[in-house]
Amino acid sequence: MVAGTTLRWRLMPAIHRGQGASGHIMVGGSSLKLTKLLACDAITVLVHIGDHPEEQGLHALQVRWSDSVLLGLGHNPHDFAAAA
Repeated sequence: MVAGTTLRWRLMPAIHRGQGASGHIMVGGSSLKLTKLLACDAITVLVHIGDHPEEQGLHALQVRWSDSVLLGLGHNPHDFAAAA
């Protein structure tokens, strides 16, 4: 959904098939059309939501990022070991 939001796709109700909530679908294209800049923007949005879910009205815990993600974000995972 973040890629779709970045590319300004439309969110539409999904077809209800009698099995729980119908949810929503994104209409507008493929995430393969993301440029490098748009992909970076989408990742930045996801990291921010993971770090601050309450700002989006989500009742969820903050994401505990893996060592690979922390390295990709330019952090040393060992700096976060004491907080875990």
